Amino acid sequence: MHTKKSDSHSRTLPTLIAWFSLGLLVATWTPFLPITRDTMWGYIGLIGLTAALGLNSRTIDWLRRQAAIDNLTGLVSRSFVHNLLKHEIAHATRHGERLSLIFADIDLFKRVNDSHGHASGDVVLKEVARTLRTLFRDSDTVARYGGDEFVVALPQTDRSRAGMLAERARVAVESHAFALPGIAEPFRATVSLGIATFPEDGSDAEGLLQHADESLYAAKNAGRNTVAVFGHEACHIVPNQEKAKVRHCVANAH
Repeated sequence: MHTKKSDSHSRTLPTLIAWFSLGLLVATWTPFLPITRDTMWGYIGLIGLTAALGLNSRTIDWLRRQAAIDNLTGLVSRSFVHNLLKHEIAHATRHGERLSLIFADIDLFKRVNDSHGHASGDVVLKEVARTLRTLFRDSDTVARYGGDEFVVALPQTDRSRAGMLAERARVAVESHAFALPGIAEPFRATVSLGIATFPEDGSDAEGLLQHADESLYAAKNAGRNTVAVFGHEACHIVPNQEKAKVRHCVANAH
């Protein structure tokens, strides 16, 4: 039995833009409808249009997500924090709620990189991020703010509750045994944390971040591995004790 050979021809052309593959465009023609150079350029133009439309519909959101996610820790990144705080402050204002912010910093982190290498530093960053993420609610946001700094946004949380949560985070990190590459003994790390609360400690995102940062440095100046809570008159320190009691610190909150 003989089969008749098809007179049609086809070409498969990828539809892609930059490094994104969006699919394939199959062009088919016969001797009765030949493809010319102009027709081929038309197909190429169609591919470009299809790719551009596909980029708009499928990849812009992906790019935005990538920009907002820290590759090392998987947490949202600094670029996401300011817009998030603006949204949360607007929500808290409408509903008459509190919004607390925790600023956390790994103590003496530079020594980890200097003594054990950047791979070990990355392990510590990832493990601290994982520890923080497991401690807070789904409605809270844990972000890597930069370097060894983390921010936690706590909607519907007043200063007292934020202090308790920060102390819980401090204890969790202090208790964690970090397994660093090439090191037999478990490595220990600690964090210092500063707290500011909307609306008492800042009416906008910038003010809240600034005051939480000031509280963080008060905690470090008080000896590290400590929680500092911002107040109008002075910072307050939650000491490293099993029963956390508040005492005034020397640092001025203004």
